[in-house]
Amino acid sequence: MIQHGIARVGRGWQRLKSGLIIPPLPPPPSVASKLAFLSQPQSAQINTTLPVIHVVTQDVNGVTAPYSGTVTVVLSPNPGALAGTVQVTVVDSIATFSTLSVTQAADGYSLTATASGLASAVSALFNITASPPPPTVAFDWFVSPTGTSSNSGTIDSPWSLAHALAGANGFIAPGDVIALRRGSYIVTAQAGFVVSLVGSAAAPIVFRAFTGERATLQGGGTLGQTVLHVNGVRCYFQDVEIIGNNRIFSSGANLKGTENKLINCHIHNAMEVGVSAFQDLVGGEIYGCIIHNVPQLEAGAGGYSMYINHNSGVVKKILDNVVFNLGGYGTHGYTPTAGDMQNLEMVGNIVFNQGVTVDGFPGELSAAFLFSAPNPQNIVYTDNYCYHPNDALTWALQISALEGSTLSGITLRRNYLHGGSRLSQATSLIGTDNTFYGPRLVIAQALNTSGNTAGWTWANNVHYSVSGASPNTFPWRHPWAIGHTTLAAWRAASGIGTTDTNPGAAPTGTQVFVRPNAYEPARANIIIFNWAESANVSVDLSSVLSIGQNYTIKNVQDYYGGAVVSGTYDGAPVSIPMAGFTGPRFQVFLARLSSNWES
Repeated sequence: MIQHGIARVGRGWQRLKSGLIIPPLPPPPSVASKLAFLSQPQSAQINTTLPVIHVVTQDVNGVTAPYSGTVTVVLSPNPGALAGTVQVTVVDSIATFSTLSVTQAADGYSLTATASGLASAVSALFNITASPPPPTVAFDWFVSPTGTSSNSGTIDSPWSLAHALAGANGFIAPGDVIALRRGSYIVTAQAGFVVSLVGSAAAPIVFRAFTGERATLQGGGTLGQTVLHVNGVRCYFQDVEIIGNNRIFSSGANLKGTENKLINCHIHNAMEVGVSAFQDLVGGEIYGCIIHNVPQLEAGAGGYSMYINHNSGVVKKILDNVVFNLGGYGTHGYTPTAGDMQNLEMVGNIVFNQGVTVDGFPGELSAAFLFSAPNPQNIVYTDNYCYHPNDALTWALQISALEGSTLSGITLRRNYLHGGSRLSQATSLIGTDNTFYGPRLVIAQALNTSGNTAGWTWANNVHYSVSGASPNTFPWRHPWAIGHTTLAAWRAASGIGTTDTNPGAAPTGTQVFVRPNAYEPARANIIIFNWAESANVSVDLSSVLSIGQNYTIKNVQDYYGGAVVSGTYDGAPVSIPMAGFTGPRFQVFLARLSSNWES
C-alpha cells in the first residue's frame, strides 16, 4: 500500500511514489545513561593490587554507549581504606582501574562507580583478608651461647652456634628450624659467623631467636669484620639482633648465595653498612628489619643501612624495613657495571634521620634512597616513607643513570616522601599517587637528555612546596639545568603532571600508615606524620589485632625500652602519645603481641 507517496518494500527499505527505492535511515546514536561493572572486583589480601576492574558506559538498554569524562570508584564501607588511582578517564566507553588496593581486612566490601550525568553502579561483594602468617613450625634444634659441639642439639643440651652454622655434622637438613636461645654470641674471627647450608623453597633452613628471647650476634672488635655472612641457598635468619662495632670499620650482615633472607632482625651500631646484598646474592629478601646507628667513618665512606645491587632475573626484595640514624645514605644502590642494577622491589620501607651525626661521627646530608648505575631497569618503588627533621635541602629519593645511559622500567607509586626527589635520564617510568614534600625542593626532574617524557605515565601526585619561591631554590626542575618556581611552569616545561596538585607549602593534619607484618601475626609498623603536632594520634589496628589479644606498642627508637601503649585490644582505635625522639611531628612505632617482645 502506498501512503503519502511512499511504498514499503522489505524491512526498513522504502519505495518512493516515483519508483525510487531508498535504504532505511540509520538509528539515532545511543546516549550513555548509566554505568555497569564489566569486570567485578575479586577478593584479595590487604595492600595487594586488585585484579584490573573495568567499568563500562551504557545506554538505557544496556548497550555500550560513548561517554566523555571520568569515572570514580568509592569503597563501601570504610572508603578511606581504598588506595590507588580512584578516578580515571573513559576511553572507548571503558574506565580501567589497574592500581586499586585495600588497606584494611574485612568481609563484604563493594565498589560504587559514579560519573557525572550517569546512573551509578555497585559491584559484587568481595573480601579482603590479612596477609597469611607462615605455617607454625616447631623448633627442631637448639643453640645457646654456652652450647658445645659435643651436645645433642636439644633444648636441654644445645649446640654452639658455630657448630649449627656448619651443619652439625650433617644433622641439620632442609626444613629445619634452629632456635637461638637468649644471650650474646660473640665472634672474634675476622670472617665472622658464616653459614653455607642448602635449603629449598619448600624447605628453607631457618635460624631464629627463641620466642620472647633476645639472641644477639656481636662482633668481637676485629677491624673490617662483618658479623654474619649468609651464603648457601635458602638460609633465613629471623628475629635475631646483630651488633657491629662502630668504633672500628665493621658491618652487620652480608647476604650472598641464592634466595637467602633476613627477616625481622634488629641490626645496629655497625660502622660501614648495616646489611650488604650485592649481585652475588641471587634474589633474596631483607624484610621487616630495624637498622639504625650506622655512622660514617669519613665523608663519603659508609653510613648506609643497606648497600645493594642485583643482576639476576629473579627479583631481589627490600620490604617493610625501618632504618634511621645514619651517617650517609639510607639505602644505597650502586654499581659501576652495566646490568648490575635491575629487578629490585622496594616496598613499605621507612627511612628517617639519614645523613646525621651518629655516636659522635659527623654525617653529611644524603638521600634516603639512592640508586645509581649504568642503565638501571625494572625497579619497583612503592609505599615507601621518608622523614628528615632538617627542613633544609635534603633528598628523599634519587634514581639516576650514570652518564651516557638511561633508566627504564621504573615504577613509583603511593610513596610519602619528605625531601627532594630526583629522577635522571628515565625513558620509561610510572609515577602515580605519590606525595612529595620539600620545603626547598619538591621534585627535580633530570629527564632523558632530550627532555622527552613520552615514555612516562605521571599522574595524581601531590606536591608540597612554596610556589613562587626564589629562583635560587627552584622547587621544580625540567630538565635539570632549568628551574621552575611554580608547578604550572614545571608542567608546561615537562609535558606531564596535568593531574598533579600543589595544595600548599607544607602538609597539614595527620597521616597514619599501618603495615602488617607478613612473617609474624599481630605485628605491624605504624608510621605517623603528625604535621598538626597533636599530643596523641588515634590509630586503627583492626587490620593487625584481634579482639582479646594482649598487645604492646614501642617506639622503634627505644626498642628495648618501655611500652608506649599496652593493653587488651577491644576493637577501638588506639591512642598513641607522640612525645619524645622525633616527635611530635613524626614517629615510627612497632606493635606486637606482648608475649613476643624480647627480654
